Amino acid sequence: MTAEPSIDAYFGDRSAAANRNDVGVVSASRAYLAASRGHLQDLHGSDALGHRVNETHSNLIDRLVRRLFRLAEEGYFSDGREDPAVLTIIAVGGYGRRELNIHSDVDLLFLYQPPLSEHVKAVAER
Repeated sequence: MTAEPSIDAYFGDRSAAANRNDVGVVSASRAYLAASRGHLQDLHGSDALGHRVNETHSNLIDRLVRRLFRLAEEGYFSDGREDPAVLTIIAVGGYGRRELNIHSDVDLLFLYQPPLSEHVKAVAER
């Protein structure tokens, strides 16, 4: 069985500038997701219980969402911007219940304190 992929293996040793580059982030994200899918397929094939596969998938996606959120904020603040907003991302649906099937979509809710700020717009768009 393949080892559970580490998010740092795909984003960790890259320069901060490369991590903010759209092409670099998309490439690293796709590679991480492909490794995650391989691991999940192996886990499923090893007769692991369904809830274990779904929870593992949720954990893997949690790591990616956290990393992408951090990179989006780093990109925003590295441009000299200030005035951070109160902002969080909430997993909803099957993902929020930690029941994320292998081919399910990832539903996210961006929750912020009004008014809609440039910080919130930048992070959500990124």
